[in-house]
Amino acid sequence: MAARSEEEKDFDRAETVRPTLLTKHHENLYEVARFLDLSTRRSTGQRVPCKIYVQDPSTAAGSDGLGLQDVDLRWEPGLGDGPTSSRFAVVDYDVDRGVLGAPARWDAEDFAFFTPDGTPVGEATGSEQFRQVNAWAIAERVLEYYEDARSMGRPIPWGFEGNRLMIVPQAGFRNNAYYERHSKSLQLYYFGDRGAPRYTCLSHDIVAHEMGHAMLDGIRPHFLEHSSWETAAFHEFIGDLTAILMALRNNDVRGHLEEKFGTDLGQADVLSSIAEEFGKYVYDRKFLRTARNEMTFEQARERRESHDASQVLTGAMFDVLIAIAAQYLSEERQAKRKKPASPAQALWWAAERFGRTSLQPLDLLPPADVRFLDYARAVLRNDELTDPVDAHGYRDIIRRVFHERKLCPKPFGECDPESCVLTPPSPPRLSVFHDLREVARSRTAAYHLVDDHRRRLGIPPGQDFVIADLYACNKLGRAAERLPRQVVITYLWREAGGLEGARFGRFAGQDVELLCGGTLVFDDLSNLLWWAPKRGRGSEEGERRRAGLLDYMAQIVAERRLTLADDPEAAVLAGHTAPVVARRVGGALRLETAPHLCGAGGEEEEGWTTGF
Repeated sequence: MAARSEEEKDFDRAETVRPTLLTKHHENLYEVARFLDLSTRRSTGQRVPCKIYVQDPSTAAGSDGLGLQDVDLRWEPGLGDGPTSSRFAVVDYDVDRGVLGAPARWDAEDFAFFTPDGTPVGEATGSEQFRQVNAWAIAERVLEYYEDARSMGRPIPWGFEGNRLMIVPQAGFRNNAYYERHSKSLQLYYFGDRGAPRYTCLSHDIVAHEMGHAMLDGIRPHFLEHSSWETAAFHEFIGDLTAILMALRNNDVRGHLEEKFGTDLGQADVLSSIAEEFGKYVYDRKFLRTARNEMTFEQARERRESHDASQVLTGAMFDVLIAIAAQYLSEERQAKRKKPASPAQALWWAAERFGRTSLQPLDLLPPADVRFLDYARAVLRNDELTDPVDAHGYRDIIRRVFHERKLCPKPFGECDPESCVLTPPSPPRLSVFHDLREVARSRTAAYHLVDDHRRRLGIPPGQDFVIADLYACNKLGRAAERLPRQVVITYLWREAGGLEGARFGRFAGQDVELLCGGTLVFDDLSNLLWWAPKRGRGSEEGERRRAGLLDYMAQIVAERRLTLADDPEAAVLAGHTAPVVARRVGGALRLETAPHLCGAGGEEEEGWTTGF
């Protein structure tokens, strides 16, 4: 069986007292729920029980351990029909049939969702209402996981104006599912046989993947404007990483892995495979993508397709996860324990460490134009900040894996860590005389801090810039200890340049924007922990970035992968749904990933995509 925390064991013995509480008592406990342990929150009704698929219906049919699982979610006083919560609203509109489905009904007294005929949703797994609750519950779990102190340690906003992400669980008949910023929604389609369709809203992997896009769009919204294939691929990597992390959160999945694979967790296809049902019924293969791969950065650079290229980072981080689990199961560490750890326990501990290792670095990424090397450096620097001693040598594991994936072209054993491209560069020394408490509360104060150091930060004289984001993080470290609070500032400016020459086709003569700026991370004592710059004109790096953007623009024009968002004949001209959309803003072009990469005829290699 999967490893269970002491809190979960306590809950098994606890008596549920929620039915005896008055409404005002229930709401009073909600106000202090963050100070209560898990068993107390469950027994007092601060957690909502739900039943969800831990993989998808097809996988569940082939394994007793991968079917439905009972989970619980944060309760809030505004929870209502739909489901509707403070951050999500399920709208079950099928555009193909023009039908708005009846919502799952929330009964506050029975503390459960019901179908229109009064059946508990958990007992009606074939109903529309179960599909609604399944998608909503997975989305809620992803949001809660990202905001937890073990991950980002702060509330995560959406990448759009508004506080509710709309979930459309049965959007229509199509081989697709995507997150789209402009419609503020997750669009989850059904596919296969129209008479007995398969639903992407029932696939834990797919819903979690699309939520990964939504979370990254809230964390770094300017990653929407990609200037290279790496930026688009990074979004796909975070989607697949989220699916893997959420699978590890399920007790039944970990128990199944232990039973089937024992200590050989590297062969755990259930964990490494993404969207098995979709891959089987759409592409006649075991999965859509897999984290168990050997793709290198050099190979990805040749292919440049975002879903394909994302497997470099997905595979690398999966290798790190398995290596961490192997460390927990090593003979040396097992000998030090009173009772040897089981593989499921090792996966639980590894998942805790891996979640911090893989997600916390997102706060260290630049505000735009992210590259694979940016992430690799952020992972290593974040590990230094959260585990300075590194008693078990995890950073050597991470370095070795990144070398094997050719993020550094030199072999691991022949590369000096001091001069290695993976080594995080030291941030500049800034004499910060500003009050960080004030800076953390005011974008204007943050602007003054950055402006006072513009020369050291490489901001051109006279160049205006904006504070793109400002927030504070309260995270946990390796031993679940509270880390010093971090204040994160991201700043941006835009540099327009002309598209000159026949290689830009019908876009010749127009301007395209290059995003420049950086991310600054301070601790409470005003120490600069990290700086991730994206330089502009007047610097060698800026000129390389500009040339790279123009080459990328010429490439996607030549491959007919670019279309204008405001061109009504765009789809006809492209011949299919183009993967990249150019929007005119202020007279210049901004490139975005399109929400639909698969045309009606399925021209693209991948039918299931990100969508923004």
